[in-house]
Amino acid sequence: MVEPFDVESVFQEFDGNLPAVDAIPEAVLTNRRRRAIGRLQDALKSRGTDAVSPEMEREIRQLVRKWTRQSYADGFKEIEAFEIRCALELDRVMAQASGDLAAVLKALAADYRRRVIEEYGRIELRGIQTTERVYFELDQVFVPLFLATPTPHLDEKPQTHQQEHAFEMIVHRFARVPVYDILSQHRHLLIVGAPGSGKTTLVAYLATQAAKGKLFREETERQDVLPFVLTVRTFTDGQITIETIAQLTGCDAQLVQHALETDWAMLFVDGIDEAPGHMAGQIFQSLKQLHNVYPNVSVVMTSRPSGVRTQELPNFTSTDLLAMTRDEVNHFIDKWCSAAERSLSSSEQVALRKGAEAANDLKQRLDHSRSIQRLVETPLLATILCVVHRFLGHRIPEHRVTLYEKCTDALLYEWDRSKFRHVALVGELDSLAKRKLLSVLACEMHEQKQSEVPESEVLLHFERTLPDLGHEGHNAKQMLEEIRDRSGLLFERRPGFFAFSHLVFQEYLTALTFTAPSYKTLTDRYTDPWWHEVIVLAAGTPGADAGHLVNALLRKRGPAATFLAAQCLETAVQMPLNMREKITRRLAKFVPPKTESDAENLIELGVVAAPALIKALSKRLNEEEMRYTLDALAVIDYEPTIGALARYATDSNDNYFPIDWKYSVLVVLGFKAQSSELAKANLITSMDKVIKIWSKDDFDEFIDRLKKHGTTLTSKAGREAFKEILNAIPAEAKTDSH
Repeated sequence: MVEPFDVESVFQEFDGNLPAVDAIPEAVLTNRRRRAIGRLQDALKSRGTDAVSPEMEREIRQLVRKWTRQSYADGFKEIEAFEIRCALELDRVMAQASGDLAAVLKALAADYRRRVIEEYGRIELRGIQTTERVYFELDQVFVPLFLATPTPHLDEKPQTHQQEHAFEMIVHRFARVPVYDILSQHRHLLIVGAPGSGKTTLVAYLATQAAKGKLFREETERQDVLPFVLTVRTFTDGQITIETIAQLTGCDAQLVQHALETDWAMLFVDGIDEAPGHMAGQIFQSLKQLHNVYPNVSVVMTSRPSGVRTQELPNFTSTDLLAMTRDEVNHFIDKWCSAAERSLSSSEQVALRKGAEAANDLKQRLDHSRSIQRLVETPLLATILCVVHRFLGHRIPEHRVTLYEKCTDALLYEWDRSKFRHVALVGELDSLAKRKLLSVLACEMHEQKQSEVPESEVLLHFERTLPDLGHEGHNAKQMLEEIRDRSGLLFERRPGFFAFSHLVFQEYLTALTFTAPSYKTLTDRYTDPWWHEVIVLAAGTPGADAGHLVNALLRKRGPAATFLAAQCLETAVQMPLNMREKITRRLAKFVPPKTESDAENLIELGVVAAPALIKALSKRLNEEEMRYTLDALAVIDYEPTIGALARYATDSNDNYFPIDWKYSVLVVLGFKAQSSELAKANLITSMDKVIKIWSKDDFDEFIDRLKKHGTTLTSKAGREAFKEILNAIPAEAKTDSH
């Protein structure tokens, strides 16, 4: 017979966590504690069994620790959620006692779905300066993200159709496809996104929708898929088996096996780029073996661009997670500001008013800063912008590294002494000491290629570092307990494991530890994608010698060093002219782009690559070079591009610049006209000229292609672009023989 779990002993263990300064009378506190013990005991009894798993025991201990810090308040929300969950577990316990396998699997699935929704269906709102961590339902703050249309490469098309295919590819570049649409068409999907593009949040949202039975829109799709989220940073080895899936997700192995065998499972492998080098190969091999055994099981994998090569996953369709449009950024700002105010106000009406005021103020500031508009294209940077705006008011930095600095200031302020209801050691550290404490930890983690570490390693680091900051090493445990349940840069991601609130912050803090004497150590890692963001950020940190860093990179061989040096131009506060010229000369070797990979690298460089790409248009390019050059210029937000494209669209020499390419150029101008008055004016002028230059057949072919590909565009941006082009056609051309 299983003995009942000893709840009272857990309370005794954490009695020392009661707030040191508290106005609550002793008698009230004693009564609250008695009620708290009773509630927890009753919750466990309602499960129908006295058995408590090790995972549940850890959860109970964490719950009591938090409850103690709130002086056993009767309204503690987490105990309410725990009570409801325990009562719902009774169905599973009764099914297992019955011995009916179908009933057991049904009960296990219901219990598992509920836990997925609990774990992934909410998101933490950081940087709003509260005394406790604040969570919101993901549905309330999630802004839908879009994917690029997976399309075949040029070399997969017949030569005679490549120019028309290039037109199609330019259109698809701007065709923002809802995630659901691509998920319903591809069972094995690799989603590639830049740092902070929202990959993990997207996985959480999709898993939550799957657990709710709402993942697919079409009635014909199976709505009962069971989501299994496998976070790569938590892997201890690269094997993906029934046992490891069960272990990583907390799901019963019997249910995992049943879901795989009945094609009921949907695996989300999140963050393959965070796998150590030796483990990545094992994961790919495991996925291939899984595909061989369960070919119809859906698998969605996410990665940064440098984290995986498609040839390693031949059965996967690759697609890019697209940058946010200006409308989507504004929608995100509205939701974030509203959520922030609702977390602080007891009046919904007041919260909505203040949230709208804050959002409108931020959007107006965004309207007046082209540099910030270029910068804020991902959910992470949009979040950082909202945090910094709330923390600093009207002073919004226009430099990416400075934006990170100000955001970390806001998150470190979460640990300010005024934010604790009792005397806290971490509150005694000034901002420089906190940053030093965390930057050294970040660097140690990055050296080991870790994005989360066990509590014991954090304690060891604090014990070693605190004496250098004027504090006793033995205070490390208390300090860690103080920050465990709080928002901030470092937090407890799962029981017993700590991580930075985003890998980008780990990379930023790591970059702070490198100075000129250590640049060689840093640049020697230029071939390792794990270090790329650190190298680029290091060029823009306070006191950085960007010229020295870039010169060290340019001594290296290969494209990776050149592209990293070019990216440093975007983050560096100052860069010597001779270094700029040297980068330009090296970059010219990769322009015009000859492959899709070259084009994507140049797109990532943005305005740094634009002048060289414009210059390339004046050369006689082959089919692929022209297609990839136009593809890159279509995306890069650089105003001189507009005039150059207009000149080529209206060039009368079809032998030099074929008519098919002119079609593509006009489409690019149409998309740019939505956000640029200069592009709109150039588009109108260009259309007026081509009416006089082109033959009737050429013009009719252009209109036919617009109509053909325009029907495939589901995004507002795509439809508006085609509308811009049609509106730019002179009125007389719409009615005469053309």
